[in-house]
Amino acid sequence: MKLGALVPEAASGPHAGLEIAALCSDSRKAEAGALFFAVPGTNADGLGFAPDAIARGAIAVVAQRAGDTAPGAPVIVTPDVRLALARAAATFSGDSMPIISQP
Repeated sequence: MKLGALVPEAASGPHAGLEIAALCSDSRKAEAGALFFAVPGTNADGLGFAPDAIARGAIAVVAQRAGDTAPGAPVIVTPDVRLALARAAATFSGDSMPIISQP
């Protein structure tokens, strides 16, 4: 599935056509063609794990802020990574996700 179809913030960007093979938020589970979601946590920011995810095969990162990942790996900035992950997962799996409210 194309990156632009999974993450609205990427839809009009230069990387919209990247083919995404998997979604992950755990860098240890990243695989070739994965889209890594850098979820911020209370003890660690997921963006700090982006280089590991890319080394394992992730081809792009979704984060709440831009940061150093790896040369050539696009970072798509979104205001809410958790919401972006939920929407991307619903689209990727073919399920529809009703939007009740937005922050």
